[in-house]
Amino acid sequence: MGFDAAFFAYFGISYLLSLAFAVNVALVSVLFRNKAGGVTYGVIMALGTVDLLIQIADLIMEYVLKIDTEFSFADLLLTMNLSRLTLNSGSRDVIVALVCGSVYLISSYLACILLVNKRDIR
Repeated sequence: MGFDAAFFAYFGISYLLSLAFAVNVALVSVLFRNKAGGVTYGVIMALGTVDLLIQIADLIMEYVLKIDTEFSFADLLLTMNLSRLTLNSGSRDVIVALVCGSVYLISSYLACILLVNKRDIR
C-alpha cells in the first residue's frame, strides 16, 4: 500500500485551492470591513450560485453571441476546480487547478495586504 505521486499532487492542489478560497473570503471581509460580507460571499460561492451564473454566461456567449470556443469562464472558478479535481483527473485539469489556485491565492493575499496597510488596520 504505497502512495504514488497522484496522491500527493491531489491533496497538495486540493489544499492550495482550499487555502485560496479562504484567503479570497478574507479579502472580501477586509474589503467590506465586516465579517458578514465575507461569510455571505463564502456561502454563496460554496453553494455554487456564482458557478451557475457563469455557466449561463458561457451559454449566452456560445449560442446568442455565436462565439464558438472551448474557453469557459467556469474553468477559472475555485469551486469548479475543487469539484472537478479527483485522484484520476487528467493533466489538463490538474494544471488548470494549480494555476487558478496559485493566481487566486497570490492576488487575494496581496490585495488583502494592500488594503490592510492602506487602512492602517492592525
